[in-house]
Amino acid sequence: MKGLELAGPPFAARAVSELPVFGGDGSFLPAASAPRMTLLELVNDYFLFPKETHATKGGRETRPVVHRAALHTGGTALEAVVSQSDVARFLTGHEGQLGRFGAATVQEMGWASRGAIVSVTPETSALAALGTMRDAAISGVAVVDAAGKLVGNFSVADLRALTPEHFGALALPVAEFLALEHGTEYWGLGETAGGRGGEGVGMGFLLRSPRPPPRPADHSHPDAAPAAGASAFARSAARRRATLGGDVGQDIVCAAATDTVAAALARLVARRLHRLYVVDGNRKPVGVVTLTDVLRGAVEAAK
Repeated sequence: MKGLELAGPPFAARAVSELPVFGGDGSFLPAASAPRMTLLELVNDYFLFPKETHATKGGRETRPVVHRAALHTGGTALEAVVSQSDVARFLTGHEGQLGRFGAATVQEMGWASRGAIVSVTPETSALAALGTMRDAAISGVAVVDAAGKLVGNFSVADLRALTPEHFGALALPVAEFLALEHGTEYWGLGETAGGRGGEGVGMGFLLRSPRPPPRPADHSHPDAAPAAGASAFARSAARRRATLGGDVGQDIVCAAATDTVAAALARLVARRLHRLYVVDGNRKPVGVVTLTDVLRGAVEAAK
């Protein structure tokens, strides 16, 4: 943790151009061609199969999906940036034109049965979780408990609250990092010799809620209702578990296998998200729905 804190300021002072970048997450669209371009061409040629971008992975060149296209007039002048989210918002206002695709269920699209979901445990350090994301070439991972239930979501967006002098926070368990980011604490990790979670860490970039009373010696099942006379701590913890993600201060929005594509898309747009975890009746993630999935499906349906 101390090493990360020392490395934070020098790293933050580096120019962006000095950082190693494999490919990119954007493409360039000539502004002059935009008036004649169809939405289908934009999504297919500039988001799903961009011609300009490339990446090297394992010694092989690939062309990754990108999330935004910059309209340029030549040189370095940019007129606007169009993103996958922009297209998704447009589609939610024209659900009737989605036809059978919009009425298809998440299960029918194959999004609810993708095999193992990339995930980490609550005890995994935030830094190690970032490493998992890097290795899998994804921007977010599910945080699941020992039973495989969804506890939270950790993504690159969660680094926005991190300041150079507090890089040490990346050494915290990812569940504690998320909870601190949302102004609370994760109580699922047991007491440690050095204190719970981020105690003793200079966490000035995050709001801290008052520390709860000590955990009772008799640990009840996480989903069990507190018995009569239970401590205020147990009652408060039970209330937090009532909502998915409550343990880490998140409000996680998910999808069910029976949801339609149109419903999943509307949820993504309304909450300004890029992914929805598909969970089963036991709150275990069994799939993921992303904006890229929806746009790819729309292109296929339009052919």
